[in-house]
Amino acid sequence: MSSHVELFVRAGRDGKALGGCPQCQQVFLALAVKAEYGPLTLTVTPVNLARPPTELRGAFSRLPAIRHDEETLTDVEEILQYVDRMFPQPSLSYDCDAATEACQDVFSRYVVYI
Repeated sequence: MSSHVELFVRAGRDGKALGGCPQCQQVFLALAVKAEYGPLTLTVTPVNLARPPTELRGAFSRLPAIRHDEETLTDVEEILQYVDRMFPQPSLSYDCDAATEACQDVFSRYVVYI
């Protein structure tokens, strides 16, 4: 099993910088913590889905997406569960109902705000 994960995120207006996608940011932050304190290595690739690079056409239709070994995932919850399962240290899980409730709709509300 490889320790390298490639994260594909929405590109900014210039097609090179990271775009303003809360879901992409959520996955990026989780992977960044795993990479900083654990065995995971991370490559972040900004993608413009209107003009994806040739090698990525047909690979996925929404972002964020990760590729690890032969696995490609595009659902945020599946990505986070997969990463926690494959790279358990450091653990990002917590057991606090108040925190879960407070964070439950943060990303969807943020999108509405913007």
